Amino acid sequence: MSILNVNKINPVGGGSTITIAGIASVTNNISVGNSVTAGSFVGPIEGAVTGNVTGNVTGNVTGNVTGDATGLSGNPSINTTGIVTATSFVPTVGQLSHRNKIINGGMNVSQRQTSSTNSSVFVVDRFKAEVTQMDQLVQTLEQSSDSPDGFGKSIKITTTTPETSIASNEQFRIQTKLEGQDFQDLEYGGSSAKTITISFYVKASVTGTFGFTVFRSESTNRVITAPYTISSANTWERKIITIPGDTAGAAITNDNAERFRLMWGLAAGGDYTTASSSWGNYSSANLLGGHVTNTLVTTDNASWQLAGVQLEVGPVATPFEHRSFGEEKRLCMRYYQQYINLQISGGYVPGTSNKANQVTFTFPVEFRANPTASITTTGSSAGQYIYDGSGYANITALDSAGILSTTCHMNFSLNGDLTDTRSVTLGGSTNTANQTTFKFTAEL
Repeated sequence: MSILNVNKINPVGGGSTITIAGIASVTNNISVGNSVTAGSFVGPIEGAVTGNVTGNVTGNVTGNVTGDATGLSGNPSINTTGIVTATSFVPTVGQLSHRNKIINGGMNVSQRQTSSTNSSVFVVDRFKAEVTQMDQLVQTLEQSSDSPDGFGKSIKITTTTPETSIASNEQFRIQTKLEGQDFQDLEYGGSSAKTITISFYVKASVTGTFGFTVFRSESTNRVITAPYTISSANTWERKIITIPGDTAGAAITNDNAERFRLMWGLAAGGDYTTASSSWGNYSSANLLGGHVTNTLVTTDNASWQLAGVQLEVGPVATPFEHRSFGEEKRLCMRYYQQYINLQISGGYVPGTSNKANQVTFTFPVEFRANPTASITTTGSSAGQYIYDGSGYANITALDSAGILSTTCHMNFSLNGDLTDTRSVTLGGSTNTANQTTFKFTAEL
């Protein structure tokens, strides 16, 4: 190998290009009108580089880079162990924070319970199981600590009494519903409709093809199906599904009603499995289009788990956006709030026996809409007690409730009479014998 060592090289005779087949080692400057081509450049390059750099750069780049990276082919990444400083970071689609439109996608919040055998129940907040016509199936639906790396929770469904077979009108799914006003940036209904990407982690004891559906609730409902495959049993797998924008359907209504729904098929008879690989008008035949594998519900002790659900604008799945537990719970409380032994006062004892009226509670988070209220007695003895300053009586029923999205006024029946016209207080925050659970819901 030959090495040319000089202080300066200038082309002669009006030339503009110097070509070196080997390694160019220059202690000072190479000055040409057009380009320098070599097998490689070893050592620092100082000064301005105007034009294209083709190939790999190993080492440091010190100074300014002016222009764009349109010459980078494919979908490259830029990796650095140092600091990247910019005037602003602007993603090509969507935003950096709050890009995940799913509420409780990490499955951390579960206000109702952590386990149930009811196959039509919110397993955790915002994620509900829905079953149709199953006549034998018994399952355990739970919030589980078995989760992918980087997560603390998942939802887990385990079959304890299986179906013998799946009839054509039977189905079982997990779903989450979303408000239209949170999807205005998708610009559906026109040529600018944006692509969305859904990513999630799934684990199952059975393998095969499972249905996944995006449903739109509008004057004419719309649907697209995108089944996915679980390849390895008992292994967490991340699935990424890209959904094109709906250019032909109606625009997404800007309101607080359900306009978007994601559905994961766990079992489906033939009435529900017609695929719709592009956006089309909804038919119940498309409910879980493309779903094939029903062994989750026909196999004793078979299980299926879901974690890390994210929906974002754009064609690329970014890492899961972890929000704090407090922020996630407040988002969930827009739809459901549950309390045991509320510590409130402000009601009074009416002339009617065994009653307490107008007990007022202000919700810490405003509901999506005016909620409905219910109570259950969950103590070992009786319901929560009410105190009028001298005597006690326990709650036996919620007679009525005047409820707004921010406040409720509740009237109770009691197991004893209190003194007329006196004000009342609900007490016993830690009393497990006298306990009432208050449930307020404004779910989609």
